[in-house]
Amino acid sequence: MALQTSGPISANDINIELGRSGTASFSLNGADERGLAGVASGLIDFQDFYGKSSISASLDSPRTVGHVVLDPANATCYYRVGSSGELYGGGSTSAFIEVWRDEGSNPDFQVRATKVSGTTPTGTFGSWLNPGDNPTWALGRSTIGSNQTVMDIEIRDASTLAVLTTSRVTMNAEVLAPF
Repeated sequence: MALQTSGPISANDINIELGRSGTASFSLNGADERGLAGVASGLIDFQDFYGKSSISASLDSPRTVGHVVLDPANATCYYRVGSSGELYGGGSTSAFIEVWRDEGSNPDFQVRATKVSGTTPTGTFGSWLNPGDNPTWALGRSTIGSNQTVMDIEIRDASTLAVLTTSRVTMNAEVLAPF
């Protein structure tokens, strides 16, 4: 969770945010402390730690996922934010893509999808969701041709509401004519 945005902050608070015991060795000039505060060099003050969080997330961008089949089969392309910090996509909800977080737990994060263009897939758009619920978007096609959607996926820190990473995702579902 993030440090408070006002009031006194102690070395104990900062140590705990850094994943240490509250009584661990502490120095304002320490590399971990400066990294958390976002102050690489120069003067540093406890106020530099307001609202800071040691949790992180990252997504590759742009990202394309797809599912192509021969008629008469149906094509369904999935994009899913996994409850353990993974992304899945393509022709299956279990096809691994990447890890989006390496620390923190699901209550520390929220995810939101925003449709940019194309066919609207199933799934929730415009609302912040808990990754622990495995939010999933699915784009289908049942006749010869293709459907495409472009959406932005954002992941934010649930306590500070700061967006940590964004990815532009293109989903394709295509049914090809038989040879």
